[in-house]
Amino acid sequence: MDYNRILRITNCFLVITGFQLHTFESSTGRFLFSLWALMNFIVLTLFYTICVNQHFTQSPLLKIFNDLSPFFWKLIRLHLLLGVTVYIFRIFQMPGIGRSCNSISSWTTRTRPRKCAIAKAFAYFLFFSTFFISLCFAVYIAYEMKFKMPPWDNIFISLGLFIPHFTLAGALKLYTLNCWLMQDELSQVKLELADVLSYQFPIEIYNEVSTRNDVVKITEINVQKLLEQHYNRLLQLASELQLLNVTLEKDLLLLLVMNSICLLAAVHTLVYFQTSWYLFLSPSWKRIFYAENVAVYVLISWDYLCLCISVGFFNKLKWQILERIERALRSKKYLASTCYANLKDVRYLLTFALRLRLFNIVDINSANLIMMHVILGIIISIFVIYHYLNDQIVSIAEQVDSITIDD
Repeated sequence: MDYNRILRITNCFLVITGFQLHTFESSTGRFLFSLWALMNFIVLTLFYTICVNQHFTQSPLLKIFNDLSPFFWKLIRLHLLLGVTVYIFRIFQMPGIGRSCNSISSWTTRTRPRKCAIAKAFAYFLFFSTFFISLCFAVYIAYEMKFKMPPWDNIFISLGLFIPHFTLAGALKLYTLNCWLMQDELSQVKLELADVLSYQFPIEIYNEVSTRNDVVKITEINVQKLLEQHYNRLLQLASELQLLNVTLEKDLLLLLVMNSICLLAAVHTLVYFQTSWYLFLSPSWKRIFYAENVAVYVLISWDYLCLCISVGFFNKLKWQILERIERALRSKKYLASTCYANLKDVRYLLTFALRLRLFNIVDINSANLIMMHVILGIIISIFVIYHYLNDQIVSIAEQVDSITIDD
């Protein structure tokens, strides 16, 4: 894979979306502060301010939302407030993003890229697939609207909710890309470590039957140095991964909160649409509603699915290295005592230091991501059911009161 090209193209996307203020310089292999990135962020901020201001005007769209469902209107307000908070938070977070990106570029300079076009294409797929899926939904909705522009205030209101969400999603994309690219360095560690362990065993057997202890002793020292080099290499990789975890963990948590609000709003509107709102819409607008509703589930799920794929390959490779080390440690009689200790240090690094972990509490893996979405789905379902039943009880009570008054 061409690391420079991948990092340059993906970083341009992050700069355009306002997530990053640093551009990647291929000549130095570093992320440097860019004036044009700053200008892009200023323009985006001014446009976002206009969109937010539209939420506080007399908008017919917001009035319809308030009349149909005050709860949904409050969710829009909550999402808007959280979006403004996230946008301000991102301003102070950007210098740290530059440092974490430089930690990514530092290990790419010491890793030989794989000559595999599929791996390179899949890196782009993991990063850009959600964006292209969203474009497909946008084209379908435009087709249903006969490619007519909606009112400008509706566009501004939608973008006021969408811009901070789209910007914050860059944290998840950056984390996914980093996990995928780090496989190259782990693959090299796996191959080199396998070579070291493969010729370590015959050397020790030769030591038992040979009187040339000086030759074998030098070889053992060389093997020990190679293991120490792998330990230092993994230690540096673990520190760089820890920097990325610390930098992006708050962004990922805020993104999860924003996704939860979007899912709650999508489920809430779907329930009320199927019970009553569909009576007010034409067939084409019904299809538009379903497309927008499905887009929320698909885009959020797809983002985390890409993360699961990237993390899954990373963890699989790490456990393959651990299995090879465990087999070597079980053959203790063939290992020198110093090599045995070095292998245990490498195993400790792979097991405890080289972890995808947020807030030093939660490991990022497929099982935890699936469990998180299951719990989130249960909470949203309970909340929507409770709110719907409460509205039905209020409606029945109002009907009974009206009948009583008529009598």
